Amino acid sequence: AVLEYDINNHNLSRLLSITQMFSEDVVLAFNLESEQGKLLFDELKHAYVNVRYKDGYEAERNAVERLIEIVKQLMGIAEGLYQKHMLTSNL
Repeated sequence: AVLEYDINNHNLSRLLSITQMFSEDVVLAFNLESEQGKLLFDELKHAYVNVRYKDGYEAERNAVERLIEIVKQLMGIAEGLYQKHMLTSNL
């Protein structure tokens, strides 16, 4: 929405980099400075691919539970960024 361009990209690392042009909040939600944050982001990237291409793929339950909380945060962050953009672009 901010770029006013339909990004047709499924590379989560690239999407994260694009998002960083507008906010560091997404990176902070994953806590990528920590080893645990990096591992969770890697788990998300692998699950994103494997769930589509590997029959019977199951992610580690503990990682999924932690990622659910991060994704909830991301939804709030994305909504806030979108609302801010809409507010400032309509002035």
